[in-house]
Amino acid sequence: MKDYYEILEVTSDASEEVIKAAYKALVKRMHPDNGGTTVPGEKNIEDINEAYEVLSDKNKRAAYDYEWEKHKNNATEQQNSGTQTREEVPHSRDERKEKIAGAIAAAALSIIFRILGLPRWLGIIAICYMIFCLAGLVSPYIIEVINRLPAAKGHWNSDDSESLEGLVTLIGLRITFAVYGIHNWLSGICTFLMVCALIWVVFKVVEIIVKVDEP
Repeated sequence: MKDYYEILEVTSDASEEVIKAAYKALVKRMHPDNGGTTVPGEKNIEDINEAYEVLSDKNKRAAYDYEWEKHKNNATEQQNSGTQTREEVPHSRDERKEKIAGAIAAAALSIIFRILGLPRWLGIIAICYMIFCLAGLVSPYIIEVINRLPAAKGHWNSDDSESLEGLVTLIGLRITFAVYGIHNWLSGICTFLMVCALIWVVFKVVEIIVKVDEP
């Protein structure tokens, strides 16, 4: 999208008189009789005329300002979502390593507890921690897959990854409780939180659909 204000070399709050004077000065400067030439890649008389036609009309200017603001906001969002500092990369790698190690250690402990015949709740705690680690590993990849879908691209971010991690964890815990035959208040709380997380997913999907359908 062309920046008409930059083409006319005026600010976005320039008055009609300033825009008109800038237009006349540019046309005069670029006229062949004054040594003006059109350089490829730079502004030309067609761009100047186009910019003046829009900015000199109040209605066209208002519509352009609205679209230009949306264009700048979208460009900023895309830049922010695609930007990752060098410091963030090692941190995420270390975090993945910690979660992988945690999942392996938790799985090993649950097996050891069972072999030694220790109380069942110790094994359940180890499995729950393993599920938490695995959910942290899986959720970023789920977000990446979702963002590849045309309707969701650019709308799911790292904050959503944390929420999705919670949902995956709750689902894993609920399955674990069912396998171990746990049907008490703890299982009820887990089910309630899982339903709330699922509702969040539904609202997120609706939000994406609404954003995509916006003109």
